[in-house]
Amino acid sequence: SAGYDRRTYFNVFPTIPPRGALNALGVRYVIAAPHSAAGELVRVYDGADATIFENPAALPRAFTATPGATVAIGDYEANSETMTIRSQAPVRIATSEIALPGWRLTLNGERKPIVVLRNAFIGFEGPPGETRARLRYIPQGFEPGCWLFIVGLGALPALSRFNRIRAE
Repeated sequence: SAGYDRRTYFNVFPTIPPRGALNALGVRYVIAAPHSAAGELVRVYDGADATIFENPAALPRAFTATPGATVAIGDYEANSETMTIRSQAPVRIATSEIALPGWRLTLNGERKPIVVLRNAFIGFEGPPGETRARLRYIPQGFEPGCWLFIVGLGALPALSRFNRIRAE
């Protein structure tokens, strides 16, 4: 809905997305063409090469509205992230990760269901106490593809031998 253009190497929006989208995605800074305008965003640099805006309302990568609860991001990698959650009561965690099929959640090593928030983002329920959460993305079809590759690799010697016998 923000007009994302995938035809270029860099992520390009023809216009700056709405502030609500930037907040939900955790976008803190936006780089725009020189001397651009961006409504409510704070201009922090304006030069001949670019304009940089800051969005101080950007949400953290993972957060909760539960009073007294905290979420601390540990490791963050291309296809996984870990966080430590501390809460006196059950807690709902919201993230800026897009809820694509293939995300898996474990809480203290036990697999748990993911909740889709705002029809787009990953969320989940956490128990009271200290919880270690891990989100991991494995695209659908990746594991079956690996197994098929292994089976095919195992079949190569048999096929090679069969071809040699046929050639004789």
